[in-house]
Amino acid sequence: MTRKEKKSVSVVTLFRKADENETRFGMCGRYPDWLQCFANPRVFLVAFCIQNILQGIVFSYLLGTGTSIERHFKFDSKTIGLLLTLGEIGPILTAFWISHMGSNGNRPRWMAFGTLITAVGSFLGCSMNWVFPPPALDASDQMGYQFSNTTTQSRLLCRTSILTPSSTSEGSGEMCTIDSNQRQWAFAGWVLINSLMAIGGTTLYTIGTPYLDDSVKNKNSPTYFGITLAVRSLGPVFGNFLSSACVRIYVDWNTQPNFKPYDPRWIGAWWLGFLIMSVLLTFYAVVLAAFPRRLASNAEKKDPAGVESAPATISGSIASITNEKPVEDDRKSRLIELKASVWRVIRNPVIICSCGSSVFTLIGIYGYIAWVPKYFEHEFRKSKSSAALLSGETQVS
Repeated sequence: MTRKEKKSVSVVTLFRKADENETRFGMCGRYPDWLQCFANPRVFLVAFCIQNILQGIVFSYLLGTGTSIERHFKFDSKTIGLLLTLGEIGPILTAFWISHMGSNGNRPRWMAFGTLITAVGSFLGCSMNWVFPPPALDASDQMGYQFSNTTTQSRLLCRTSILTPSSTSEGSGEMCTIDSNQRQWAFAGWVLINSLMAIGGTTLYTIGTPYLDDSVKNKNSPTYFGITLAVRSLGPVFGNFLSSACVRIYVDWNTQPNFKPYDPRWIGAWWLGFLIMSVLLTFYAVVLAAFPRRLASNAEKKDPAGVESAPATISGSIASITNEKPVEDDRKSRLIELKASVWRVIRNPVIICSCGSSVFTLIGIYGYIAWVPKYFEHEFRKSKSSAALLSGETQVS
């Protein structure tokens, strides 16, 4: 056997091994046989449903702890609404790029990457408690609380043991834990956090759903999608339950307040849930990354011939090596392909009408979901924990 023949055989063997690993469960070059039972659509359906629940928990937890975040950073309702709105700009700008890149790459790895982005956003949300410490407890005790002017009193929780009669609101603002400049930085930080969590969720939905659709037969796709949508609705419910449990604890563990959780001065441990979710999402990203590039049923669905298609795949792979294009040409072709894909989506009336339906649906329910915990707290004089719990119960019903 000549050197050229040996080289061609080695290349064929290499690509045959690569093709086999594309359908095997594992990562980092390790694909043990006892893990291959997880490389099937049903297992991925379970993993995808769990990931949808975790993503829903992160989103609803931010809303459930909104009143505690408002009092901690001295935000008003208008600022919280603006924060949530600006946080959606990131997914709008990156959705097309993420979906296009994910369709040409390893989709489970892209989903794991999106999960890590959400985990980073959750960890940054937890760290905001230490970057911007909460108001001192003795200051809130001195200031007290008046139901006739809740907004003014919430903005004047300052780090001072006592306010003299000569002190004005401007002078007291200088002694506050978070001044106007720090509040702007805190607002920018929360916009970044919300954007990261939203981008991670966009990566999951835009890449995970096509991956699941390509892995099952066409007649089974509606069943799989129905299960996914039904389970996804549990995420916001669990998120409200988690926020209810966390805000029962005072924001500073080293402080024992002399008032109860139903007192309006109470600031719950809103950061605790973000820490829990960042850990869970980080570990779960490893699970998603272990799924194969193509599930076994995917290969059977796309190519019923099975083994007969292997030589064509190998020869095509060898041809791609011998006729390898420059990197710049490849980038240009991807950009052209992206533009063509966007144009096809814009010209599709079914997709446009579906997007419009989703927009109007979110307009109708987003305000309710975002502000119902605060409504329960202020209208019915409920504690922050009870308001979050009642919000979860209303979503169940």
